[in-house]
Amino acid sequence: MQSKIYNSMKTPAQIHQRQQEFIDRYNPSRSVDIALTSGLKAATQHNDLYSPDANRAIIKEYWKSLLLDIGGRYDTNQTEAVFINDIVQVKSLMNSHFCCSFKNKGGRYEQGFRISHAQKSLSVYLKHLWCMGMIETPPFCPIDRVILSRVNALDPRWCHVNTKEQYETHVDIIKTGKKNNHLYDGDSIAVWELFEF
Repeated sequence: MQSKIYNSMKTPAQIHQRQQEFIDRYNPSRSVDIALTSGLKAATQHNDLYSPDANRAIIKEYWKSLLLDIGGRYDTNQTEAVFINDIVQVKSLMNSHFCCSFKNKGGRYEQGFRISHAQKSLSVYLKHLWCMGMIETPPFCPIDRVILSRVNALDPRWCHVNTKEQYETHVDIIKTGKKNNHLYDGDSIAVWELFEF
């Protein structure tokens, strides 16, 4: 018996259509500032960050400036290794500039600006830019409980992730889940998430 052959790679037209649907819903004005704000909101919505006395306006402006600077490099294809280095850099710079402005939510997570904040903010920002046609396909997708649940992760929690090793464990789970879904054979992780989100 011959094994089933899958050829389900999404066409450029299908990807473009899905990108337009995403951007029409989340950033209809196609604004870079909304893309930045969306990245910050996504990173903190279910991932508590600020201490009560934090100057959020100053922190957010600096955070946005980091994303703007890093995002500019993605107008050419970047590797996953570059992306990982970028999120580690965002984490490090945010903690070095605002170490006393981040809290530990009741002892549930490590104190400070975590990998989970850096990854979510940068990846959501890049997703907006990609869907607006401003950059090449990002090397990875936004990660959260929803996406981890899509690949049946035994532990879909994301907020606690704070090391490169924890991040890479979650990435491996996503890659395995995507590989097992033959509807996306040949598609990048970014394309897979665009259709699964």
